[in-house]
Amino acid sequence: MPRKDSNVLTKTQKETLDAIQRYISSHGESPTLSELAEILGKELPTIADRVRGLQKKGFITKEPHKWRNLKIVDRRPIGSESMLQIPMVASVGADNMAVFAQHEFDQFLQVQQKLLNGHHDVFAVRATGNSMRDADIFDGDYVIAEEASLDEVRSGDKVVAVVDDMAVVKRIEKSPRAIVLHPENKSGKYHPIIISGDSENFKVVGRVIDVLHFSEPEDIEFIPVNN
Repeated sequence: MPRKDSNVLTKTQKETLDAIQRYISSHGESPTLSELAEILGKELPTIADRVRGLQKKGFITKEPHKWRNLKIVDRRPIGSESMLQIPMVASVGADNMAVFAQHEFDQFLQVQQKLLNGHHDVFAVRATGNSMRDADIFDGDYVIAEEASLDEVRSGDKVVAVVDDMAVVKRIEKSPRAIVLHPENKSGKYHPIIISGDSENFKVVGRVIDVLHFSEPEDIEFIPVNN
């Protein structure tokens, strides 16, 4: 499982890495920074900053004494499966429903393909608080979810839902009269969220399939999209 900020790509960093990969595939050599700036329609200093960020995270290196010196790093351990980039919402608790509806993700989390166990259309959210502590989801953890609607989840599933424009991770209970989103914390500090059947401010957006634990919050560095 990823443990460091080097596994997290911002949207602009992934855009830059993808552009470098496409250029190498088409031309057999890497682009210059000027060519990369032209391809992406950005100023040269902006591209230089992005490239430095990709170097720092170990996604590319610069080969010495070469003009076209950018090289994509194969980050897979020998014999391991390929790595995938999962779109990520920075944190659960303050994200508008439109983010999920329009897929407006701004960061990416790199994980081993086998972690997804055949699931598709996945995204990640960062948990805040400890309302799901007894379900082994702690403050700062990354929750991996597969896109799913209310009709596609079952009672007892852990879900990512949006209630009044606030995204939450809870265990769902479905009944003809109401939907109940249960916390998993025996302290009594957290209470269920009860949704009436006709509520328009509620939506299930995903079913939880895994959790990546981070014991120290400083293990993750969040980088603004415009970096």
